[in-house]
Amino acid sequence: MSAPANKLTLSTIEGVRVGHASDQEGGTGTTVILFDNPAVGAVDISGMATSTRQVDSLFPLHPGNQVHAVCLAGGSAFGLAAASGVQQFLAEQGVGLALNAAVLPVVPAAVIYDLSYRDANARPDAAMGYRACQDASADPVIQGSVGAGTGATCGKLRGVEYATKAGIGSAAVCGPEGIRVGALVVANPFGDIVDAGGRIVAGAKDDGEFIDMRARIAAGEVRRMIGSGENTTLTVVVTD
Repeated sequence: MSAPANKLTLSTIEGVRVGHASDQEGGTGTTVILFDNPAVGAVDISGMATSTRQVDSLFPLHPGNQVHAVCLAGGSAFGLAAASGVQQFLAEQGVGLALNAAVLPVVPAAVIYDLSYRDANARPDAAMGYRACQDASADPVIQGSVGAGTGATCGKLRGVEYATKAGIGSAAVCGPEGIRVGALVVANPFGDIVDAGGRIVAGAKDDGEFIDMRARIAAGEVRRMIGSGENTTLTVVVTD
């Protein structure tokens, strides 16, 4: 299910379009952000076991730092394949860096781990990335369990079986002199999600009640994990 779209979302920024492709049965999906004009980006990567593609184009000294789209997906490292479909779509439109032999779209991509949510064999591919591009528009971003947030969860202290469904959220603000800043988040965190007042709105549950992970961890409860974690939060911030 998807939540109603807010009026001010990332696509409020002129020249930015957002599209989703979702596999609700498999529990995964892809979200793309398309730029009508090449954007200049930057990146911050924190934590362990991150999976990305072409993020070097977001480094300040990279010679090809024109960004034509951003691809976010589920499927862990498998989901990086979705970016190939985004590149194909843009290349067909003639969008990309004009090189001697070809036009090369620059599409940084990052993924979340959602393989334990439903079907571990359901993974975003190039076709899903292409469909997300076809869906892209400047309409308010559809939020909730869609696109890259289809398999997102939060509150994983006791594993995904005790977690709450999460997904995609987006908002934008208009500041002094009309400057706009928008953000889109794929929320797939280890911890709980709280509102501005600190109230838990999504997170780890036991017997239908939130257990307050911060309090449980402070009391000594820990999760012993084998291998890499199952939590990543992806955020894209755009300004004009």
